[in-house]
Amino acid sequence: MSLNQQQLENLLKSSLAVYCYDIIPSTNQTAWELLEKGEKTPFVVIASQQTAGRGQWGRKWESSEGGLYLSFAISLNLIATDAPHLTLCSGVGIVQNLENYDIPVQLKWPNDLVLHKRKLGGIYTETKVYQNRITEAVIGVGINWTNSVPEIGINLHSLNNCSIVSLEQLAAIAIDGLLSGYDFYLSRGIEQLILAYIAKLQNYGQTITIDGCKGIIVGVNQQGALKVFLKSPGASTEICLPIGTISLGYDL
Repeated sequence: MSLNQQQLENLLKSSLAVYCYDIIPSTNQTAWELLEKGEKTPFVVIASQQTAGRGQWGRKWESSEGGLYLSFAISLNLIATDAPHLTLCSGVGIVQNLENYDIPVQLKWPNDLVLHKRKLGGIYTETKVYQNRITEAVIGVGINWTNSVPEIGINLHSLNNCSIVSLEQLAAIAIDGLLSGYDFYLSRGIEQLILAYIAKLQNYGQTITIDGCKGIIVGVNQQGALKVFLKSPGASTEICLPIGTISLGYDL
C-alpha cells in the first residue's frame, strides 16, 4: 500500500514539497540526505515502510506497512539548548489537530502520542548545530494507522466511527499540525507553549517514585525536563528530570 502523492498534495493545498517512498531505512535519514544535496526547506519525506526508523533512547524501529512514517525538514535559527521546544510544539500541534477530528489524543512525556492510555505514535527530533545555533532540524513522526501494534499500542483504524478515512488524510493532518505547532511557538512563545503542552499531558498529576521517594508530576520546564514535586516527612522539594533520564512506561 503506497501513499497517493497527488492526493496528499491536494489535501495539503500548499507549496510544501513532499517526497514519497515505498521502503527506505529511515525518513529522518532520507531528509538529512536531501538537505545535504541542497534541497530547499521546508519539505516532507514520507515512507510506506521503514527498516531502521529512529526513536527515543537510541532505539531503531522496523516500521511495518500501514502506519504513517514522515519527517519534516526545516531551516531555523534557535539557540542549541532550545532544541526540546521543537518536540513540544510538534506534539501540541498534532494533538490539537487530531482533536478537531474528535480523536482524544494526549501526550506522554516527553514525545509519545497516546490514545486511551495506549501508544498511538511518537515524535523524534534531530538537529544540526553550528556555533551554538540550530540551523536545521528534522522532526520525525510515526502514527499507527492500520499497522499491527504491540499490547501497549493502538491504531486509529481500530476506533469506532473514526472520522479520518485514509492514510493520506492522516498525513495531511499531521503535517498541518507540525506547521501550526511551530507557528504557535513562534507567535506565542515558550511560556504559552508549555501551558498548552501541560494541558495535553497525560502524566500531569501522576505519582512516581524517584530513589525511593514518592513524587507527583507537576509539569515541564523550558528545556522539556519533567518537573516532579517530592515530599517526605518534614521536607519537600521540586526537581527537574531531563529528557532521557527516566522512562515513565505504560500502565495498562
